[in-house]
Amino acid sequence: MIKYHNKYGRITLTEEYLTSLAAMAAASCYGVVGFAFASVKDNFLYLLTGKKSYASKGIKVYMKNGELAIDMHIIISYGVSIRPTVKNITNKIGYTIENATGLTVGEINVYINSIAP
Repeated sequence: MIKYHNKYGRITLTEEYLTSLAAMAAASCYGVVGFAFASVKDNFLYLLTGKKSYASKGIKVYMKNGELAIDMHIIISYGVSIRPTVKNITNKIGYTIENATGLTVGEINVYINSIAP
């Protein structure tokens, strides 16, 4: 959970909420086919628990030096240019989360795990 204070009081945001925001922003970008597991361990745990959240499917949101940091593992379409696609993803995620929460996004790491035909 991410907790912070503003002039109105204390606000608590769950990791599920933040990962959902990041996932919806990334999924709306051209060239993104889906999300991939960060590791074989994550894939195995997903199969065992049946947990259907984005956090278990390759998106991790955490605090780093007072700012949000996001790690995202994606699958992209064959034939799209990687650099502009990743730039679009990072811009969209940063804008969406900062606009929705008021928190500063300091780091967005996008890992391309595979390419879909």
